[in-house]
Amino acid sequence: RNNHMPLCYKIFKEKDHADGFMEGNIYFSAAGRFMNERDNQRQYSEGTVPIYTHPVYIENIRMPNPYYQYYEETLRVPLFCCTAINQNNGLFDGGEPTFLIPPENKILGKHLVYFDVDDLFRLIGEGAKEGNWGIRGEKITYYNFDKLRDDSWLGKIHNFVDPLFIHDARHDNQNEFRFVLTHK
Repeated sequence: RNNHMPLCYKIFKEKDHADGFMEGNIYFSAAGRFMNERDNQRQYSEGTVPIYTHPVYIENIRMPNPYYQYYEETLRVPLFCCTAINQNNGLFDGGEPTFLIPPENKILGKHLVYFDVDDLFRLIGEGAKEGNWGIRGEKITYYNFDKLRDDSWLGKIHNFVDPLFIHDARHDNQNEFRFVLTHK
């Protein structure tokens, strides 16, 4: 966790869900829920990363290049996503926030809650400690996998949770910050 944690926002479809979040009810989804979601932006589904430079063989059959890898364990990882506020999506003019939500994100709902990531990290951390879980939170790193024809980004992957913090550049409009619950 770095020392410069952003302010973030989360959009909810239901007002009750936004109100519940403000009362401290934080709901995580399994990362696998997003695994098969595809839209006009999404070529690489959740937790999936392309392997370019190393040929991949399965049962002596060479797989197409790139080969798309994911860790099955990733499908079960509890995940909470939100948007980090920056100069492209939020303004604090005179103390009143203004949010510039990309049109493609408006399908997420119309009830917006903004918060300090440090406060949310502390709140989730308290619950995780009670449940004997670990917690990891960080901003997503975006790579243009279509133009990056090497595997230089592989140095960022050290365990099966790491791919959840990497996304294709087609998603950079989300400016996403994520929390995942991990085993201690």
